[in-house]
Amino acid sequence: MTCLAGLLALGLVGGQGRWPVARAQTPDGATLYLPWAGRHHRSEPSLRVLRPPTIRGLAYAPGEDALWAATPNGALRWEADADLARYSTFTRADGLVAEDLSGVMVDTAGRVWVAGVGGISRREADGRWTSWGAAAGLPREAGSNTVEVLALAEGPAGRMLAGTKAGLVELGPDGRWAPLAGGPSSGWVRGIAVDAARGEIALATGLDGQRRLADGSWLHYEVGNSGADAVHFDAAGNLWIGGRTLSVWWRIDGRREDFALPTFIVWALAQDDSGALWCGTDAGLSRRDSDGSWQHLLPSGGDHAMRVTALTTKGTTLWAGRTDGNLSRGEAGGDWTTHRVDGIPLGADVLSLGGAGEAWIGGDAGLARLAPDGGWRWYGQQAGLRGTSVASIVLDSAGRAWVGTEGNDGGPPFAGLFSIEPDGRLIDRSPPDLNDRTPTLGLLTPDGSVWHLLGCTQLLVDRPDGRRERIDPPAPMCADAAAVDGADGTIWWQGGGDALVGLGPQGDWRTLPTDGRIGDLLDLDAAFDGGLWLLGARGLLQRDASGAERMWTANALGFEVSSRGELLGAELGVGRAGTLAVAHRRGLGLRESDGSWLHLSQAELTAIDPAFAVNPSPLANVHDLELAADGSVWIAAGNQVARLAR
Repeated sequence: MTCLAGLLALGLVGGQGRWPVARAQTPDGATLYLPWAGRHHRSEPSLRVLRPPTIRGLAYAPGEDALWAATPNGALRWEADADLARYSTFTRADGLVAEDLSGVMVDTAGRVWVAGVGGISRREADGRWTSWGAAAGLPREAGSNTVEVLALAEGPAGRMLAGTKAGLVELGPDGRWAPLAGGPSSGWVRGIAVDAARGEIALATGLDGQRRLADGSWLHYEVGNSGADAVHFDAAGNLWIGGRTLSVWWRIDGRREDFALPTFIVWALAQDDSGALWCGTDAGLSRRDSDGSWQHLLPSGGDHAMRVTALTTKGTTLWAGRTDGNLSRGEAGGDWTTHRVDGIPLGADVLSLGGAGEAWIGGDAGLARLAPDGGWRWYGQQAGLRGTSVASIVLDSAGRAWVGTEGNDGGPPFAGLFSIEPDGRLIDRSPPDLNDRTPTLGLLTPDGSVWHLLGCTQLLVDRPDGRRERIDPPAPMCADAAAVDGADGTIWWQGGGDALVGLGPQGDWRTLPTDGRIGDLLDLDAAFDGGLWLLGARGLLQRDASGAERMWTANALGFEVSSRGELLGAELGVGRAGTLAVAHRRGLGLRESDGSWLHLSQAELTAIDPAFAVNPSPLANVHDLELAADGSVWIAAGNQVARLAR
């Protein structure tokens, strides 16, 4: 199975309109047809949003030396010491009762349990899954028709415990779930901890922290108005409770201490074999060492707003799962490895589409190749891809991917220029004097040459025969977009303002002013039949192969604009046969080969696939847009990629 298994699989079925009817294959095998009921009265495209799944739970399975994760897209499994980029996905197609998972644990017999919206599933020794739902006694929250299980644990007597949105339940010998005597029979139970040696249970609930002693009596611990999210018994029997406004440490001798972290919110707690206590918080990781000292850190690939929602350990190794889909592995005081679970780089900024149906996606954490069958291949610093982020991707006629990376100003890691060969090898092709000049705006010219702008001061050209040339522009050229006019071979760069700078086929430099007719230039692209398309804040300008120009304002095209009549955060993509796409913060405009336009607002895109409404929407942060040979539209939008199939 690929790492995309469990995402909504969207395909196409027949239909006589310009757009086929969208067909959605749900995880349980049902087929949903999505007829369009909008203002255009035609069948519409299907839509898939590739969004990193939140890692809500982690568990280490020592018997199989594997790591398991609970996500909204199903259960994930890694070999514990293997490449984090290689894992398996388990969904309802494999026998799970649910895919929107909240918890995962491994019992003393080595069996993996997962729980979420719909119930609980257990993996048997032969790989089959046994499941429980409402019919097996799992309770529903008042007013809800759905079972929602938030946490799992194995109780002191070996019976399974489940925390739900309707209290705490226990699995009986008859295979049914029933409320635990004396435990909460309503309200959310977000976390469960067990001290088997002392026969105690602790709960993180929406009200407080709770503890059942060996004699069956219950204690309650105040942790602020929002309750608790995590509980943990350490090796000495002390109880740690992580809350949303207050976190407490209840010593085994009965004394209570509050512990202050960089953030009030503690989502997860775990202890490694060195005795260090790890806390997953809204601001990264905090660790309390055995000597009582605290340290606060961010694994590599993180940022100041990193929310760590799941933790588990193997010896002194810690795994930390995050809401942005990143999984980090590291040792106390050692190196960290971070990988994006779905392969989409952290900050998807650059797209390039290959003729064989593959998509290359570059961002802050590296480069990912999405194969037509849905499989990913990842290139990051461990693979030799130096730099802090991917700035450009060019696919040449020999099947290579040329990748320019950005570096730190004045220090390592420096910028780099690399090629990924058809056999997957990565070759460093950085010139020795590259330093911190980022190779940006890579493009392929009709003669097979690959061009990169180095910083704002020099052009680097790699010819098909292996020669490398440098060209100095007559003036600094800090361009944001580039394209080749197929009509005469001129290469045009856009560097802000309302004019283009071009290099003709004879080496002559030229300019092309737009006189502000479409506002500040935002993007440009080449038409397949020659000429250029220019996107400005106020509209579109077409310059055909003969040099004739035609202009449309954003209002005339029906685009939703700001109060100043301008497009916000817009990107342009040109396809074959005169097709065109414009993505902006309020919608998507699609031009068909006959010149007609289709306009899809945020609400209309959400009607095709509700995933488009999840905050942030792909339209909120459009970084790049490409049209594939099959007419599909791809959008790179920060932490996600959206594909609209035509």
